[in-house]
Order: sequence, then C-alpha cells, then structure tokens
Amino acid sequence: MLSAVVLTPDSSGPKSCPPEAVVRTLAALVPCLTAGVLRDVTLAGHDGLEYLASIADEAGCQLAQVRPGGNALQAGLALVRGGMTLVIPAGWAPEAGFAEEALDLLAHGAGAWLFRAEPQGFLTRLAPGLSRIVAVIAPLPRLVGQAADIAALARSVTPAATLRTRLRRVM
Repeated sequence: MLSAVVLTPDSSGPKSCPPEAVVRTLAALVPCLTAGVLRDVTLAGHDGLEYLASIADEAGCQLAQVRPGGNALQAGLALVRGGMTLVIPAGWAPEAGFAEEALDLLAHGAGAWLFRAEPQGFLTRLAPGLSRIVAVIAPLPRLVGQAADIAALARSVTPAATLRTRLRRVM
C-alpha cells in the first residue's frame, strides 16, 4: 500500500494554493483509498494556509505545517506511515486507471516511479516524455532528507520508470 503526501506551495511565494486545489486532489485520491492502494494521506503545507487544518480534519488526513520558507515536504514525509510514498502537489489529480497501475507496480517491486503532466501542447502530445514531471512514487527512505520540491526529488530518486497514467491539472 501507498501513503500519500499532498504538497501545497509556500503561501509567501508567487504561487497561491486555493482550498479547492487541495480538495480536488484529495477527491481524486478517494478511488485509490477505496481500492486499497492508499493507506493514509498527509497534507503538507505552510502556516500561512489556515484552511489546511480544517480540510485535514474533515478528510481524516494527517497535517504537517511549517513556517513559510520551511521544508513542508520533509515535514509531511516525517508523518508518513507506509513504506512506499506518493508525493503529489495540490491541484493535480491522477487520470482514471491509476489505482490499477499502482497495484501492478506495488506487486512487482519497490522501485521509484514518476508521474508526468498530461500532454497539453503539440510538442508534448507528439512526445509525451517531454511533459514535465509533477509527482513521484518511491520508498520512504529514498525520499527522506532529499529535497524540498518535487522536481529535485524526482532527480534524486533515480526512477525505474514513468507511469503510463498521467496527472491532469484540476486547478
């Protein structure tokens, strides 16, 4: 089974994270919970996002909050209960079929896998491998202490493969 960390951007930075982005990502993960792919979800964010506590409480998630500029990703990873961990940013959701693909991957080993964004433009539709990496699945020990953002995390885990399932932006 997987644990998930839903990461929200630093509220002091240029990107904002509306509550709807977090809720839509959590809603997209519900089929994974019911299929037995996910065991728990942790919301990781910054103290400036007051709504995170109420969303975590309502959704039954763990909550890791740090001061702006702190490493919310590593704080979230510290609360993870499982061995294999999905790190996904708020505002993104896996396409249909993720639960089945994740079950297959978990049955075959404990490597690291990447999620790419759904192809948007002509070039990424022609060559989907050029879509940016937006999420990671890896064993928890390979994630702890590594990086503060998903792009750097993806470079540090030396992935076994990229998943066929893509992520689509929901906010």
